[in-house]
Amino acid sequence: MHEAISMLVDSRTLEELVDYRLIVEPRLAGRAALRRSDSALSRMEQVGDVDFHVLIAREAGNLLIEDNLSTTLSAMGRLSCCQHGGYGDPSAEEHRAVVTAIRFRDAQAASTAMATHLSNVLLRATH
Repeated sequence: MHEAISMLVDSRTLEELVDYRLIVEPRLAGRAALRRSDSALSRMEQVGDVDFHVLIAREAGNLLIEDNLSTTLSAMGRLSCCQHGGYGDPSAEEHRAVVTAIRFRDAQAASTAMATHLSNVLLRATH
């Protein structure tokens, strides 16, 4: 019984965290597409998941959101359903779509790619 309650809390927490991210991160990706530096673009292609999202927030130019997002991503990392990575990780392909849009300074495509990625994160974690 305690396990079932814990799973519900984790599931609700996950949905709220992803909802927050869906509100914030697509806009950040769009802003990063317009403001990014060449060196940051290169780093986006090389860093892991958390650093990828924080770097996009940094390139968007809002330190408050960058700090808050870092805290949010840490909270998500503590949920067992959100620990992923490595070969065959579908997030890697989704990250490439975001980076491609940012490379071409296409704010709308970057925003859409980030929203798609985050929606898929929730789907993968809850199914």
